Amino acid sequence: MADELKPCPFCGGKDARVITNSKHSMSWVSCPSCGLEAPTETGVSMEDAVAYWNTRPEPAAAPGDEAKAVWRELRGVEWSEDRCWAIIQRLIDQRDAAQRSVEALTNQVREVLAKKDAAHAEGFRAGRVDMQARAANVADCEEAGYTMSTILDLEIKDAPDD
Repeated sequence: MADELKPCPFCGGKDARVITNSKHSMSWVSCPSCGLEAPTETGVSMEDAVAYWNTRPEPAAAPGDEAKAVWRELRGVEWSEDRCWAIIQRLIDQRDAAQRSVEALTNQVREVLAKKDAAHAEGFRAGRVDMQARAANVADCEEAGYTMSTILDLEIKDAPDD
């Protein structure tokens, strides 16, 4: 059964092994090279654990594969200078449209950041004005002979009950 295991999908280790825990009625495959274990559900048979481990998505196409496929398809097409220029123009138009989209998104991000910065600055200004007002009130109270502890006692007594 273990010789049916594919290499580890993460590290490529070829020494994965099936582990069975009969007490919990479960089996899983473990890679000693990187520590990956799968599946981790209870009640998985040894056969299901091996099938789970060996199930892999199809590999994604390499970046150039699509272009190569298109090239192979188009090699047999009769090419004229007009047809080539039409394709080139279409590609230029697509590039320009993509650039406009990127510029529009960049401008939107800049606007959001500017609004956020403006709101932050306004909040900072409001807080500074509030602190200046409090400082002026404290200075007025101290001038009138109140101590800081008296001021705090008054603020606590005047505070609304929740």
